[in-house]
Amino acid sequence: MMSIGNEISLVMDRNRQASVGNNHTTGYEKTVGEIVTGDYNKSAIFREAGIDFCFNGSRSLKEACEIGGLDLDDIINRLKTAGKTSNLPKMDFQCWNTRFLMRYIEQVHHQYILSNTPFVAEFAQKVARTDGARHPEIVKVAEVFSNTGNQLMLYTQQDEQSLFTLLYHIEAENEDDAVTERFEKSKEIVALIRKMEPEYKRILEDFKQIRKLTDNYQVPKYTTVAYGILFKLIKEYEDDLYLYFHLKNNILFPKALG
Repeated sequence: MMSIGNEISLVMDRNRQASVGNNHTTGYEKTVGEIVTGDYNKSAIFREAGIDFCFNGSRSLKEACEIGGLDLDDIINRLKTAGKTSNLPKMDFQCWNTRFLMRYIEQVHHQYILSNTPFVAEFAQKVARTDGARHPEIVKVAEVFSNTGNQLMLYTQQDEQSLFTLLYHIEAENEDDAVTERFEKSKEIVALIRKMEPEYKRILEDFKQIRKLTDNYQVPKYTTVAYGILFKLIKEYEDDLYLYFHLKNNILFPKALG
């Protein structure tokens, strides 16, 4: 297993390479994380193809296709024709400084998780009680969302108390601070990231299970109106998670450790 010190160096190297590469790489020579950072609409293609841009954003498109057994030319053609319409705000997150990006993640994505999880979980339970007899899959959906959402709220609070506190600290340090002190804090940050990554990956796997249970959020015939509303709420929640993980792993952490 790679040492934390070596891992920090690797993260810094990738960040420097990405910064230089933005001027020299074109099209799909970039990593999947860089492609999504340049145009988040393309993330939909990666999600459909099963390409992990959230936690393996440093992979080249070619490598990601080889790992997934995908045809590179087909993926490139799909990316070229990816829709430009998006409900996302037009913001260049890459240009933001680290502190401002952290504030944005906390106030937008963390608050979204903490505010919406209890509401959606309760709503899912109500729909399960109403429609569960005819559609038992909705009972499982409510169970998976509740368990996953509770874990995610806990992880979010832990991130703010530990990981983000350290990130704010190293961001506040000036040039006179000892290099050793910054390196030690960077080791702590990488250790926390590495510790939580399997848990966050499991959360995305849970949402893949929900997608399978709901046939990609297709509302069955002869169900209550609330059924369709629930699917819309869970899909929006899932979409927010992908953007949240992308912002942290492909933009925030490389900026903070670079």
